[in-house]
Amino acid sequence: MSFTAVIRRRGPDPAVEIETQHPGFDSPEEAALFANGIRTMSPQSLRLLSDTRIALVLGDGRCVQFILDTVTAWVLRPKTSSADVIVANDNDYAPQPLDSLRQLPSAHGYYELAQYRVLGPADEPVNVTVELTEAGRLRVTVDERCQGAEPSVFMGSLPES
Repeated sequence: MSFTAVIRRRGPDPAVEIETQHPGFDSPEEAALFANGIRTMSPQSLRLLSDTRIALVLGDGRCVQFILDTVTAWVLRPKTSSADVIVANDNDYAPQPLDSLRQLPSAHGYYELAQYRVLGPADEPVNVTVELTEAGRLRVTVDERCQGAEPSVFMGSLPES
C-alpha cells in the first residue's frame, strides 16, 4: 500500500497558499511524520523563487528543487464586502497555475506548514494525528473508524514544546 502526504503552506502573502503532494509512504504514520517535518529528510519549508521554481528546504538544511506537477497554487478570491476584517477559509481559495504567481512579487519567498492531510492508496482521506504526550513523547494515531471519511479539518503541525 502507498500513502500520500499533502502539505499546504502559507507564505509572505496571506492571499497565496502552496500545496505539494508527496506519495510513496508505506504507512499513514510515516506520511504524517514527514508532513510535520519530524524526519531528517522532511521538508521544513518551501521557497517560491521569482521564476516560480520551487525549492524545498530539508531538515538537514539542504535545498532541493521540487517536481512542479505535484504543486497547486491556491489564491484567495476577492470578496465584495465592506467589512474591515474578512476571515477566509479554505473554500475562499481557488486553484491557479503556478506561473500566474510570477507576476505577483508578494508571493515570492518562504512558505511554512499551515496544514496537512494523508491520503490512502485510493486517494481516500486517512485521519492521522501527531501529538506530544504530557511526558514529551511523540504519539501518532490513525483513527481506523474515520478512514475514507472526509476529515472536518486538516491536521496541523505539532504544538511548540
